[in-house]
Amino acid sequence: MASDVFDAATLELQWDVDNMPEGRDKLLAQLHFADYCIENGVFDKALGYYSSVLEKTISNNTIILKYSNLAENAYQGVISCNSCSDECVWEMSSEILAGYRHLFQKEDEGEN
Repeated sequence: MASDVFDAATLELQWDVDNMPEGRDKLLAQLHFADYCIENGVFDKALGYYSSVLEKTISNNTIILKYSNLAENAYQGVISCNSCSDECVWEMSSEILAGYRHLFQKEDEGEN
């Protein structure tokens, strides 16, 4: 789906997500919307939402415990965006992954 068509078709849904009160429900809605964007090939918009969730679930270089599953889902979403053929999305997602990798890297992966 072309980005212009996607934008027009999802404008109300996006507005609803963006205007929810801050908190866990909004973070969850942002993740669902980002997943929907990925399903429709709109990786740039998905990356923006995944990145936003990461920023809100990490504080002082530590994953906020009550949001750990949301942070993990957002990080995995950024990984999905990183496989996109769009060079700009790939570059931005690579930077995000580099910045957060140490928080999500499994203990045994770090020893290799």
